Amino acid sequence: MTEGKEVDDELHNLSEKMALAAVKFSILKPDRTQDLVFDVDRSIETTGDSGIYVLYAYVRTQSILRKRGDKKSAEIDFLAKPGLEGNLVKLLVFFPEVVRRAKEDLSAHHIAQYLLEICSAFNTWYAKEIILDGSEQQNYKLAITESVGVVIKNGLSILGVETVERI
Repeated sequence: MTEGKEVDDELHNLSEKMALAAVKFSILKPDRTQDLVFDVDRSIETTGDSGIYVLYAYVRTQSILRKRGDKKSAEIDFLAKPGLEGNLVKLLVFFPEVVRRAKEDLSAHHIAQYLLEICSAFNTWYAKEIILDGSEQQNYKLAITESVGVVIKNGLSILGVETVERI
């Protein structure tokens, strides 16, 4: 197989995963008691409330962690450090509860809405923080980033949406 063919196959595979993520997320996002209105343009927006937005946030976490190298994040007491990330950390803690509620209500929209909230909080935090700054807070920031990535990946997996590592 030629290198060009491999790149074409990789791009096709990525496009397919992103399209499926956009459609699945758009269908699962609204409360099941509401009418479903599928808007193609909104489903592929990279900002706001779309599956693509969630994938971008996940890819961002993975990009940061790749730059870190093979080191694993240290065990961190997330609740010991207040700050802008406080809202993000509080949201992370609620993931098991959101999954339980989605199971009890038989409604995946709880998970989809939660993921949008996590991604918004992460992107706000990311815009104001330099994560790989060499400071003594770096391990803490990396642990938060890693946790956000795990929660997004697990949440998307529950929704039947496959993650991608690069966009």
